[in-house]
Amino acid sequence: MAKTFSALHLTRPDDIADTLGALTSSFFDCRTRLVLLLDDTGSPRVAADEGFADGAALVSESARALWTSLMQEKIATQLGQAELLARWPDAPAALCGGMACVPIDLEERAVGLLVVAQPRSRESFDEADLTFLSCAAGLAAMAFASADAHAQQLAQRELAELRAVEAAAHARDKQAALAQLEDRVALVDAQRQQIVALSTPFLQLGAEILVLPLVGAISARRSEDLMDRLLAEVARRHVRFVILDVTGIDSVDTNTAHNLVRVAQAAGLLGVLCMLTGIQASVAQTLVGLGADMSSLLTLRTLGHGLAECHRRAHALRSQDQLPR
Repeated sequence: MAKTFSALHLTRPDDIADTLGALTSSFFDCRTRLVLLLDDTGSPRVAADEGFADGAALVSESARALWTSLMQEKIATQLGQAELLARWPDAPAALCGGMACVPIDLEERAVGLLVVAQPRSRESFDEADLTFLSCAAGLAAMAFASADAHAQQLAQRELAELRAVEAAAHARDKQAALAQLEDRVALVDAQRQQIVALSTPFLQLGAEILVLPLVGAISARRSEDLMDRLLAEVARRHVRFVILDVTGIDSVDTNTAHNLVRVAQAAGLLGVLCMLTGIQASVAQTLVGLGADMSSLLTLRTLGHGLAECHRRAHALRSQDQLPR
């Protein structure tokens, strides 16, 4: 019997119960067998049976009371006809001749009951038979313990797989959210570049003059953008003069003045003369009050004055080029 249980690798309680009942009844050559297991509510239920005409009688109120009592006794027991009918008056005919039973205990807790009756080769069960029943119940308990362990392992594996799926989904969601965030950042950056381009258009007047009409605050970041774009435009257009027109700037601070000087110096590195035009009186007073150093930057009153200065200097340069050497 032990080899049979170990070889079958049973994992379902009802399969274990059916195998236990079949092997035991075969050993005793019994016509009637019954294996009861406790359900989730702790009530006995029929897991395997043979030789009963009415299975419902096996779980009647009086039947459940007897089964529960026998499981609580914790020992293999033989009930003769008189004792059985005294404890279960409406016992089915298949058991009325007497029966032998043994509780199935798992970790000192009753989980079921094995019952055999009507042996063909004998009239009753003796102590040796009860000992065999106890051994069979012990083997069944081991099989139930193994099945429980298998069920727990299966549940843990399913839980691990579920968590892995959830983790993968969470990772995909995070990746999608990150990609979406990167797309939004790229969109915002592109929009910012468009706004910068629109807020500071480059106007080329003639072949040699590039005008930048500035509006709004000139932050450090905006000055960096201006320098990058200015250097690229100067190199592309090959101009000689750059006019930063600040007519649209109503107020300045030290940082704004410093950033304008930096832009002009960057243009000067490419051999371009950079000048500042359109400084309003209030802005000039503010710059003087702040002590801003604008000495390195040529300043003129209006854009017209700046254009005139550019033309004058361009004419002078052309005249110098025409002088005999």
